[in-house]
Amino acid sequence: MKVFKTISAYVIAATLGVAGLGVAGLGMMGSAAVAQEAKERADTLKATHGAWEVRCASENCLIRQVAKNEQGTPVVEVNILKLEEPRELEDGDNVVAIAIIVTPLNVILPSGVGIRVDDKNVAQMGFLVCTVVGCESRPPLRQSTIESFNAGGTLGLLTAVPTTDGPKVIKVDMSLTGFTAAFAEL
Repeated sequence: MKVFKTISAYVIAATLGVAGLGVAGLGMMGSAAVAQEAKERADTLKATHGAWEVRCASENCLIRQVAKNEQGTPVVEVNILKLEEPRELEDGDNVVAIAIIVTPLNVILPSGVGIRVDDKNVAQMGFLVCTVVGCESRPPLRQSTIESFNAGGTLGLLTAVPTTDGPKVIKVDMSLTGFTAAFAEL
C-alpha cells in the first residue's frame, strides 16, 4: 500500500503542483524534483464517497480508487482530476478531466488501457510512461465520459499481459458507487 500512497502524492504534485499546467504538460512531469516535492507534500484524505476517496494536497484535489486482488494487493490505481476550465473539442464535446491510471509493470505497452462502463467501451488510451511504481496512462475524460461514469455501476479497465501462451487480456472491475458525489467535490 505504501507504493500507491507514494504514487498518489506524486500524481497530486506532478499534475496539480505546477501553476498553469495544461493537458499538454501532463506528460512532461516526472523529474527528480517533482518526485522530491511529492514526498514533501503528503496527500490528505478529505472525504470518502462510496468507493471513491477525495484526496488533497493544499487546495489541489483529485478523486482516487485503488482496486485490489483477492489477496488484498493493489493492482490498479485510478486518479481523476478536474480541469479548471473545460477544453472544447472539434466534435462539440468538452474535455473536463484527466484520469491517471497506474497499472503494475509487465503489461504489453502497445495494448494500452481500455476503459469500459458497464461493459460498454468508452475510451482506449496508450501508456504514457512506466516507472518503478508501474505504468501510467493519462486519458483525457470528455464530459460524455463523466456522464457515463455518473450513470454507470462498474468501471472496467482492460490491459494485456504477456504469458507463455501469448498475450492475456486482464480486466479489473471497479465500483462507480459514490463517483458522482466525489467528482462534484472537485
